Amino acid sequence: MDYPQEFSPRARGQVEAERLKARKDLDQYRNKTQARPRRKHTSGPYGLLWTEEEEDLHEYILRVTRAYGHEGCQIGLLGVWTVDQIRSEVVEFRRQFTIEAHSEKGYDKRGSRLRDMVSNWDGSLLPNIQRTFEESIEWHQFEEELLAVAERQATQNSQPSGPAKSIIEIRDKFLQGAVDYPDLLAHWESREELWTLLRGPEREPADSESVRLFKETVRLAVGLLRKSLTGKPSWHIWLDLLREEKRGFRRIPQFRHWRGGASVEEFMESGAIPSDAILTENGDITNVFSESADFCADMGNLVPDTADSSKGVEPEPGANLIPTHMPESIEKPQDPIPTMEPRAEDTKEERKAVLSWEEVEITFLSDERVQIVASRNTETRNYAEFGFEDGRTKTPNLAWVMLRSLAELNGTIRQAKNGDWAVVEKRMQEIRKVFRKHFKLSGDPLPFVEGTGYQARFKISCAPSFKS
Repeated sequence: MDYPQEFSPRARGQVEAERLKARKDLDQYRNKTQARPRRKHTSGPYGLLWTEEEEDLHEYILRVTRAYGHEGCQIGLLGVWTVDQIRSEVVEFRRQFTIEAHSEKGYDKRGSRLRDMVSNWDGSLLPNIQRTFEESIEWHQFEEELLAVAERQATQNSQPSGPAKSIIEIRDKFLQGAVDYPDLLAHWESREELWTLLRGPEREPADSESVRLFKETVRLAVGLLRKSLTGKPSWHIWLDLLREEKRGFRRIPQFRHWRGGASVEEFMESGAIPSDAILTENGDITNVFSESADFCADMGNLVPDTADSSKGVEPEPGANLIPTHMPESIEKPQDPIPTMEPRAEDTKEERKAVLSWEEVEITFLSDERVQIVASRNTETRNYAEFGFEDGRTKTPNLAWVMLRSLAELNGTIRQAKNGDWAVVEKRMQEIRKVFRKHFKLSGDPLPFVEGTGYQARFKISCAPSFKS
């Protein structure tokens, strides 16, 4: 399943745990090793009641959707997602999971396929399925939790959207956070390219107030650095800077041999890495508030000029923001962080950040090569260089074939071959993963539009050379 980047490993784990439990119950209902719960039977197509097997599948889908919706609401309570975004994400998850569940579990005890749940035309939920889902207990529970988020967001004190007066004020906010939440740490998972905020040596999920304060303060800091327009959340940009500048970032060792029960934390605290250990790319920034405050202090001369102070002259807003000796990674704060991976021929050429999917244009030059234009950056890549190689055969994988079809159809997939939307959705997830990694943008490059199908937010087409 393709999760949004805002979902922490804990949130993903909660959804996957419910998925496993719901699947186990589904199998036990069908094997008659567990009694079905008493349900209020509802009518399906043409006024006929749903069969028990269909109701089992509905329950499976709704339980997992409910777990996903709960985690989405938790993100909303942190102020990361709006209520509209939560609803949109949950509705799309429900549609995708319905396609997957029907493909894997959509059969009765005799092995016959259950009735369709999505339209063969555009992959949207059939009206009777949508009505049944939205009348369910699980969906009403989600609506109640979403209402609580809406009320919370409506009553929260509005925070000023403009930048802080100076880096001094931002540093002071970080210092206050270091006093209130000294055990907040940031964990970097290199494979997922994901930051997670945790609490204490037990590495429990951070409480919502510490996360809110950290993200709010970082937003102000990144705003002064003019690095907020990169497609990444502000706090990811900030933590990336701390990691690159080695501000408290400590890579996690992996031992080649068992160490008789000694924990990794013991060695990390001692600062000595055993000879039989290797350092992974994963790591932690402990005391992340304190490290952020120190980073602010080094970003500029925080002491006002004594002559000005004696005259009672207050520094201009943002004054002394840019230090005399800035770290290499932020030497030019007016330049955005590059978001396309540089190639050898681009090292001498100025590259501009890609700010949105709408700036990306892909043109198929042949079956195996594309031209990519993103902002002012232009490059050509084959399927392997782009990330679409089948590791077993070294040939283009199925996601590349789907991307090529998308180009031939001018960016819209309206129908699935043989009505198999599960295959289409799997390919779309694979394309999204490659695109997010390559362009370093968040959001969905290939959203599903009801009544239309999958519609690319980027431009994609075939060059005349492709057709010749």
